[in-house]
Amino acid sequence: MVAVMASVLAWIPLEAAPVLPGIDRLRPNNEAHEILAGRILLGELSCTRCHADENASDSIQPKAAPDLGQAGARITPQYLTEFITSTHTKKPGTTMPDLFHSSDPLARDGAVEYLTHFLASLGGPLPPSQTGGSAKTLEWGKELYHSIGCVACHGPQDETAPEGFQPLGSLAEKTTVDALTQFLLNPHQIRSSGRMPSLWLTEDEARALSVFLLRAQLDNPQSKEAPPANMPGLNVDYYEIDGIGKLPDFTELKPNHRAAVEDVSLDLPFRRRTTHYALRFHGQIQIKEAGNYTFATYSDDGSILRINGQVVVDNGGTHSPQMRRGDLALEPGLHDFEVAFFNAGGGAELRVFWRQAQSEGRGGPIPKDLYIRSGGAPMVPLNTRPFVVDEQKAVVGKRMFQAMRCASCHDLEGLEALSTSKALSQLDLESRDGCLSSSIRRGLPDFQLTQIQRRQIKAAIQQLAAAPSPLSPAQEVTKTLATFNCYACHERDGLGGPTDSIASRYFNTESEIDLGEEGKIPPTLNFVGAKLKSTAIDTILSSPSLHVRHYMKTRMPNFGLDNLKSFVENIGMADDHAALDANPEFSAAAAKIGRKLIGTTGLACITCHRIAGQNALAIQGIDLTSAFDRLNPSWFESFLLEPAKYNQDTRMPQFFPDGQSPFIDILEGNTKRQIEAMWSYLSLKNSLQLPEGIVPVGEVAMELIPMNTPIVHRTFMDEVGPRSILTGFPEKLNTAFDANVVRLAKVWRGRFFDHSGVESGRTDRFLKPLGEDILDLPPGPAFALLASPLDPWPLVEKTSRNTGGSFRGYALDAQGCPTFRYQLSDATIREKSEPLLFPGGTILKRSFTIERNGKSPLYFLAAQGQSITDEGDLTFGVDQSRIKLSGSPTPRPIFRTVDSGRQLLVPITQANSTLTQTIEW
Repeated sequence: MVAVMASVLAWIPLEAAPVLPGIDRLRPNNEAHEILAGRILLGELSCTRCHADENASDSIQPKAAPDLGQAGARITPQYLTEFITSTHTKKPGTTMPDLFHSSDPLARDGAVEYLTHFLASLGGPLPPSQTGGSAKTLEWGKELYHSIGCVACHGPQDETAPEGFQPLGSLAEKTTVDALTQFLLNPHQIRSSGRMPSLWLTEDEARALSVFLLRAQLDNPQSKEAPPANMPGLNVDYYEIDGIGKLPDFTELKPNHRAAVEDVSLDLPFRRRTTHYALRFHGQIQIKEAGNYTFATYSDDGSILRINGQVVVDNGGTHSPQMRRGDLALEPGLHDFEVAFFNAGGGAELRVFWRQAQSEGRGGPIPKDLYIRSGGAPMVPLNTRPFVVDEQKAVVGKRMFQAMRCASCHDLEGLEALSTSKALSQLDLESRDGCLSSSIRRGLPDFQLTQIQRRQIKAAIQQLAAAPSPLSPAQEVTKTLATFNCYACHERDGLGGPTDSIASRYFNTESEIDLGEEGKIPPTLNFVGAKLKSTAIDTILSSPSLHVRHYMKTRMPNFGLDNLKSFVENIGMADDHAALDANPEFSAAAAKIGRKLIGTTGLACITCHRIAGQNALAIQGIDLTSAFDRLNPSWFESFLLEPAKYNQDTRMPQFFPDGQSPFIDILEGNTKRQIEAMWSYLSLKNSLQLPEGIVPVGEVAMELIPMNTPIVHRTFMDEVGPRSILTGFPEKLNTAFDANVVRLAKVWRGRFFDHSGVESGRTDRFLKPLGEDILDLPPGPAFALLASPLDPWPLVEKTSRNTGGSFRGYALDAQGCPTFRYQLSDATIREKSEPLLFPGGTILKRSFTIERNGKSPLYFLAAQGQSITDEGDLTFGVDQSRIKLSGSPTPRPIFRTVDSGRQLLVPITQANSTLTQTIEW
């Protein structure tokens, strides 16, 4: 470990100027880029916090300094002292200035002591880390660091001195595993400026990275003397294993997911398959009293319980729910504990029980507080020394923090800087002892600027003073990319992109995929403002939902959308976004032709592209169903016509050479109309009917997948009931009809249903939809008899039957779509639900035919919600959805307020009526 620590520190220079790698990507000896670099430096060094200037208010946004409100809870006092004393030695490359560069050592040390006590009092003291490290965690953290993107900004962590990267400094002296883990999970909470982005880490990933970054602590002699890093609960490893029929040898497998849990159960903190998976719970159990203990597992399928490596309960094999027991004598103390489980198909059950042999009763669950999971070997920050905050020194330190203008950059509640400085445009740039001189006088901040950085800052200030003018959209884009070091991964206009050595060693794919550099290197940002919808850029910058390159290990970071407010607008204007923003007219007929062109009957796009979550036939490229949310349709057309125009090395073939289509019998060979048809099809997103050539594979063993005709499935469904009739359409729209209450209960898009709940007949396993975009319809019946429109709508309970009428079955039309029939008093009602193709996702159409022999006061519950707004033309906004009504006679809906919000009722007044309702959500 000594060698490890040495390698961590070997490449750290004694002192360094502020390191801002993004600026270094700008073109040297280019006047415009010199001024741009200077403006960025003025922001990154927060110069306008002291030198406020109206001319600079729009073009220079000072970087927010780290939040010190809880500094004592995450930084060791020893590090604070050394960092404030020797800022650039302790943290080379920092943008934090040295405030004591010309101070008398005795005076400096006294001031630093007061400041340390003040900062350590903010949330302190720093608690010891409850988790530590292990060789396995260390290796995982190293792999994460060098694959998900950390290496692009901070450089490789080996014995080679990285150049042009942001140094990490002596983290092992600064903080603990727990504190760093929390920081990595949400860096914007401390560093709101976003220069340190979030990489969408799980807690386990953040902890592994923390162990790697603080690995020198494993060799700290103080760590050897620290108590074990144990935590309550158990660790669980999750494995997806197709065709599993017995408990596997876990030593030969890599888990798909790891997590910490409170006890042994199938209530897991991550999404798992319904079938074909295995779990391994492991940790320790604390025995408080010596004796003979009986343990039991109740499982479906197999399970094994081991204590200290010895099999105590063997409940293995494929079977329905069953219990097996075993006995073991245990002494007080901690004992290794493991439960292994697998599920091959159908139901899944797992519970663990125990009791002391001499106790009465059948026993019960093991108390959660007896489980202990290992946090690994203890890790203590280097050079840790005892420290107790002196309240009087902290008070003096607080005053000094304010007097020294630390509060100008670090916002702390109740503290403001006590003095201001000249505006930028009024500064004497040739001063021999100012901030930009080579000999800075005492009391001024020393940033350790290089000659180049001084020149760039002076050029920017001179330009602001002479002719303050806003940057062009293209310049603003370049500024943003340099500020946030987007150039570390992305190339635009000939600037940026990873170096060859970094790209070849550290940019890789999750699995073997024949996409060349396109599969490994983040995409070029050329034309990206025209390529992507502005809403897509927003989403990509703020969430992982449109991070579509699933095969790429490198992750798109989250810099915080608030920090990039103007970027989306600027890149759109720089790339002439507006000229490419119009959508072609949608039609269901065109979508059907597009389906043909996308599949093996046409261009066979599915050879290299996934679609609607289904694997491609060969290379697993970007899922085509993301196109509508991401791409501008005109750019989509332009790219299909000339792929090499946008990427010379693309693997995308040119299907339309010279703009000519190879399919002259489709839409009269009109290339533009064919591409628009493909766009219409893709605009259905996950509601699209799979193209020819794709044989769908479910994610669960007994998944029902509608292909060319609807599937009607009678089952038990969670939140619907034991007489649920589900219909899944090939257009990826699904409905659930409750034949007990007599109502349409749920609608959802995407995947249909897992029928394992009824594979063995009646059961208490009520399953949920497999898809997404779930819309719950009102809980009461669709129709009711009311003496007046003021009467309450009928309430329903779990045991309610025939509230909305007597269910009389259903009939299928020629396409396999069911029409439900039910009788309510003198009214015979037929209800049919079917999909309507619509850009952005299929919507629902409900058609009713009502035949009556009398004049009973019949009403239809058209909508119920917290908010219902009339949009005109019988269209109504209902919370997050929209409905439209039509029929014969024309519906005359009634608004009313009820305890649960608002309702919209439609009186049925004629002997024979039709009613149509469409629902968008």
